[in-house]
Amino acid sequence: MSLTPGTRLGSYEILEPIGAGGMGEVYRARDAKLNRDVALKILPETFATDPDRLARFRREAQVLASLNHPNIGHIYGFEDSGTTHALVLELIEGPTLADRITAGPMPLADALPIARQIAEALEAAHEQGTIHRDLKPANVKVRDDGTVKVLDFGLAKALDPATSGRSDAMNSPTLTARATQMGLIIGTAAYMSPEQAKGKAVDRRADIWAFGVVLYEMLTGRRAFEGEDISTTLAAVLMREPDWTALPANTPPAFVTLIQRCLERDPKQRLRDIGEARLLLSNPQTMSGRPAEAAAPVIDSGGSRTAWAVAGVAAIVAAVVGALWLTGFSKSPASPRVEALLAPPPGSTIGAGFALSPDGQRLVLTAVNQETGVSSLWIRELASSMPTALAQTDGGSLPFWSPDGAQVAFFADGKLKKTDLQGSPPQVICEAPSSRGGAWGPGNRIVFSGSFRTGLDVVDAGGGAITSLTTLDQKRGEKSHRWPVFLPDGEHLLFVAQTGEAGAKDDSSTVEALTISTGVRTRLVTANSSPLYSDAGFLLFWREGALRAQAFDAKNLTVSGTVFPVAAGLMFDSNELVYASVSANGTLVYLPDGGTSRSTLMVADRKGIAVQTIAESVLVEGGLALSHDGTRLAASITAPGARSQDVWIYDLTRGTSGPLTFEEGSDMYQVWSADDADVAYTNDRKNDGVIYRRSADGRGQAQEIGNHPSGFLSFDWSRDRAWLVVGAVNGQTGFDLLRFDIKEQKLTPLVQTPFNDLTGSLSPDNRLLAYSSDQTGRREVYVTSLSDSSRWQVSTQGGAMPSWRRDGRELYFIGPQNRLMVVNVEAGATFRHSTARELFRAIFNWAGTEDFARPYAPMPDGQRFALNVLNERNAQLLTLVTNWTTEAATGR
Repeated sequence: MSLTPGTRLGSYEILEPIGAGGMGEVYRARDAKLNRDVALKILPETFATDPDRLARFRREAQVLASLNHPNIGHIYGFEDSGTTHALVLELIEGPTLADRITAGPMPLADALPIARQIAEALEAAHEQGTIHRDLKPANVKVRDDGTVKVLDFGLAKALDPATSGRSDAMNSPTLTARATQMGLIIGTAAYMSPEQAKGKAVDRRADIWAFGVVLYEMLTGRRAFEGEDISTTLAAVLMREPDWTALPANTPPAFVTLIQRCLERDPKQRLRDIGEARLLLSNPQTMSGRPAEAAAPVIDSGGSRTAWAVAGVAAIVAAVVGALWLTGFSKSPASPRVEALLAPPPGSTIGAGFALSPDGQRLVLTAVNQETGVSSLWIRELASSMPTALAQTDGGSLPFWSPDGAQVAFFADGKLKKTDLQGSPPQVICEAPSSRGGAWGPGNRIVFSGSFRTGLDVVDAGGGAITSLTTLDQKRGEKSHRWPVFLPDGEHLLFVAQTGEAGAKDDSSTVEALTISTGVRTRLVTANSSPLYSDAGFLLFWREGALRAQAFDAKNLTVSGTVFPVAAGLMFDSNELVYASVSANGTLVYLPDGGTSRSTLMVADRKGIAVQTIAESVLVEGGLALSHDGTRLAASITAPGARSQDVWIYDLTRGTSGPLTFEEGSDMYQVWSADDADVAYTNDRKNDGVIYRRSADGRGQAQEIGNHPSGFLSFDWSRDRAWLVVGAVNGQTGFDLLRFDIKEQKLTPLVQTPFNDLTGSLSPDNRLLAYSSDQTGRREVYVTSLSDSSRWQVSTQGGAMPSWRRDGRELYFIGPQNRLMVVNVEAGATFRHSTARELFRAIFNWAGTEDFARPYAPMPDGQRFALNVLNERNAQLLTLVTNWTTEAATGR
């Protein structure tokens, strides 16, 4: 609301307006009681009419009023007058720092004292637990005597957003998804830290980032991160480096380093305390010396992204107002390679698989709801501002297009399905219990990998009989054929002939071309990666952390020339799927590996409330296993900088941790002996499937106790330590559960059906075996008697990865929507159980399609659970690239 001079609010008389912004209008007013001028900030009407927000603001204002520092603008009080509510603030004369910067770059002699006083203000506030959250030049006043006053401390948290429809990236309060939920203003786009832009919780390091942005702007007279609007400004914050050459040549190296330390995108690498900056700025020796050009700027190690010139970018960012999809991208003729960012639908993360349409105009992607954990398919017109959900595709993943772009095929519920783009219900094409990709070619043929460890199959898109297309070469040790891609002629396709898990020592997997009519296979490159084909004449594949390309003659099926990197740091999962797609018109979309699969290990109660944090930001790929006494957790961890997994032991009582295994290759699927003296685990150095045993205290050497030609997975260990429940592939019956007697080296089937039977868990008395099977087309939990083969279905709406309570009176499993389920088990000779009920939901970190490794482990009494839960993944942004093939012409 606007107030005219002479209006009274309590004892305050409005004199004149002096400013306005997203947090309200500001007036000079006269305090009749104390005979002094003050500033009144009138709160926005949308805020003032909400009693809950108003009450919360009053509480926040009381805390902010306690800040007492010469460089902080004071809050005197709070004034109510009818429906008008105002903050009473110290009136500070003089221009804002933004006004000073408008005149151009500031001399170092002028910038230093201002920077030092800002740092002192931040330090004082941080020591009292207050974060500014919206530090920018417009919130800094510089009085005529040189005194600096930082304004609006903490109001970004105290005030709700006032949406004005403006998109001024300099001054508009910018919202994230979390802010939308909580109703909080959390910063201004040009000064917002990356973690704020990604919707994550912030701490004082967000102020340190903004402080670095302000320092840069003072010295250069320009913003560190610029854009035409909020979305492109946030894109710059998330992916671009400031122009370090814009800093004056006489800038002291220490000052350059300070700014760079403040602007580290990873908060863990950022300057830890603003007090460090204050000390440096107060030391004349450090603020003089060699010019900035002698100190090489630290450029963010973004791999090929920083090596390539990225100009003319119009980013599509979803960090604004509930992570909305924003509008398209443009390209500059002067820049051959153009990048943009694409985000998943609001409240979702990117799941398994996405694909560009043949014409490169649309993207179908798998989006996983962050609250329910359920995946579904969405269509994005690249030139449009909003995505569209494909109806009835819950549980869908790995989508791929029909040749005409009119339909999409995908995998869900153990089946291969298809749907059109008009909202019609999906149609089932055939069974596909364990999918590894599909391709839709001419003649309505679909080639797909629908079962674990098999060759490729072909089926008519309208349904019908499934025909085997390729057969595994047993002499070569092939374990599967997967990720097919049709070549343009429709008579040839690419696929991966897998001989081992990616990263295994002896992995000789190859990307091959198949001539469909003759069955002749042509080996192209050594790589264990889903292949891509570009009509520009390139074969793309993942190798050593990067998406790489090589010239490919699709007619003669030959590769030539050097292999060159296209993009580094891509998401690449344990199924050898590279998260990338390329269209015929040269458009490329890929998902950077932003640590999206990193987890927090914790202990939670039966309501899912965390009671203990075990480890944060860890990469857990081989599941969890608790010792029988509940004091130690064994987890398969990929340590920072490592290329393979090791079994780590976390002592939950002492709080210590360390690796138990050091074998070459990955160690995973660990299980404890009944006396907790040993841990058995699977190692993949011989192309997955050798089981080792090691003393749980780390003493002695690892002992090989079993292996299998097609690979072993260890699931449980008998009470007498004599045998293991293992999983192995059978060419006729799929994935089976077997009893492996260690001493006799003997295998006996436990569950052997035409379906995939996984994750066996022995009851404490070893009479029963719980497991999951895809017999019904979706995974369900069953219990079988080991004495007479009686079987009971425990879950009815889907279930996976069962585990028993130590006394056998409860059985747990993961149900749909990431729910941890429980059934009560009655004691007696016959298995009797209750209806399954939900304990809690958590965003478990698990594969979801095969459930080999449990992301949870119950404590002996079942009152607490060790959990492997995903960290927040709001940062997931797909990178869209056009004209990437021009780099091949220059020899890249």
